[in-house]
Amino acid sequence: MKEKFKALWEMTKYLSNFPFWLALSAFGEVLVELFPLAILQLFLYFSWSASSSPLLRVVVCISLILAGGIFPYFSAVVSHEVAYQILNRLRGLCYIKLDELAPAALVDEQSTILTNIVMNDVTDLELFYAHTLPEFLAAMVLICIYFGYLFSIHWSLALIAFCVFGSLIYFHTLFLRRNMGNGEKLSSVASRQSALVQDSVQGLRDLLSYKAERKFLRKFQLNAREQEKTTASYTLRSQLVVNIRSTLARLGQIAMLVIVFVLFKENHLSQHKIIEFFCFSFFLFRPVNSFLDHARNYDYTFGSVIRVLELLKRKPSVKDEGQCKICKKHATFQLELKDVTFGYPQEGTGGAVEFGHNEALLRGINLSLQTGETLVVAGASGSGKTTLARLIQRFWELNSGKITINGVNIKDLPLEDLRNLITVVPQNCFFFCDTIRNNLLLAAPGSNDEKLFDAAKKANAHAFISELQQGYDTVIGTRGYGLSSGQKQRLALTQAFLKDSPILILDEASANLDAQNERLIQEALNKAKSGRACIIIAHRLSTLKTAERIAYLSQGKIIAEGKHTQLINKSKEYSTLIAEYES
Repeated sequence: MKEKFKALWEMTKYLSNFPFWLALSAFGEVLVELFPLAILQLFLYFSWSASSSPLLRVVVCISLILAGGIFPYFSAVVSHEVAYQILNRLRGLCYIKLDELAPAALVDEQSTILTNIVMNDVTDLELFYAHTLPEFLAAMVLICIYFGYLFSIHWSLALIAFCVFGSLIYFHTLFLRRNMGNGEKLSSVASRQSALVQDSVQGLRDLLSYKAERKFLRKFQLNAREQEKTTASYTLRSQLVVNIRSTLARLGQIAMLVIVFVLFKENHLSQHKIIEFFCFSFFLFRPVNSFLDHARNYDYTFGSVIRVLELLKRKPSVKDEGQCKICKKHATFQLELKDVTFGYPQEGTGGAVEFGHNEALLRGINLSLQTGETLVVAGASGSGKTTLARLIQRFWELNSGKITINGVNIKDLPLEDLRNLITVVPQNCFFFCDTIRNNLLLAAPGSNDEKLFDAAKKANAHAFISELQQGYDTVIGTRGYGLSSGQKQRLALTQAFLKDSPILILDEASANLDAQNERLIQEALNKAKSGRACIIIAHRLSTLKTAERIAYLSQGKIIAEGKHTQLINKSKEYSTLIAEYES
């Protein structure tokens, strides 16, 4: 329980000015709750008082009616203002953290899990901090006020209320102990179910293609059954506690009414006080029930608190502390890898290099490349080709060695400057559900149409874009839905031309294409390589045969380097790989 309250308090540190808004919102809740009692007291006062004038009564009644509309409105405005501020603040912090962690820490992360944290878990926290917590605090204040009122009538009434409240809290605490973790588990299962739904929608074509929809449906149903069992268990126990609380509250009300009538019979209370207490008794146990209901909800919210905190506290794989600058307009760029050794960060370290690495995937890599040169990196699957490309972009810190651009260690460059010097054209291009124009301009915001069209022509993309009904204003689906693989590759190359970085990395950019698309893309690649230092990670035989220079990776080392014909004679492993391609 202490850990839960500690997590609750820790989360408030991320919410600026939260104590002020919390107090204001709780104050509004107290006013709304006390307002009916205030009306009741004034009504009874006017009923018993003969001295008040009719005009005064009319004025007071009108004022109360107006106030009855203002107080709830005030409470709602404050509550929603707190809600919007919390949503805006937490989602903004989560987005900034994802941007800080990306892309290394998110390489193997399920995107739907992260989406659920930013959207669903943050919404749960908004409900708790903006609505549940103010009502919880307001209930505590009201309980104190009601105790004081009961004590002002007679100490025995306050004693009975104290015993009843104590019994309610005891049974509720017993419930929380026995139900400990069920709310958190329910939140976790619901989050997992939402992630499965998103995955199935995003991967529907593949599921249908491989006839795996039934297998995925079984997985979904198993999780749904677990969610159903957890929900049923949690709900039944919760309802049992609610029924026990209602019974105890009714017994407490009956006991108080008996004492009130006894006091009246012995002339300790007036008739007016009896009527006043009888009306008040309908409100008596509302605050404590509200208090306990909100305390129960925290067990469910705790799962969301933990997941959001874990995201916000994750450490980035690299520290962005570089101060050096390299002008993008230099005539010549020299990229060097000197004795580079790397192993992926150990699981559970959040990608932080200082906690150690697994066994080295790359060992003693030495490469040099300058403007105008093209290097093709070849090797069997899992040999470290893509990892090598990611290290040049500084996804992770190296175990040892260094990577330099024009003699400057990439660790000494701000990450924004480093990634401005490098353009990556991946095999699987991602595009947003937006117009082709807006997707392309992500690479160079503010570019005019002349520059955009020129880049598209160089990438052999202008012709097919122009043939579309809306041209560059055609809306494409998420991940480029509606476009062929070749068209998406050419759009990615258009972005590369727009960004115009001096270092270009093509990650298997010519794979899985038909002959016509490969020819068009190869023409665009030849233009893209001109005047740039270019690294191509390829498996296609045609790419290897025409390469000026190949570095062959095997078991984390470069075991051979040269042209295709040279490597055939020099490396038995390379010859075996080529034979597999040819077969």
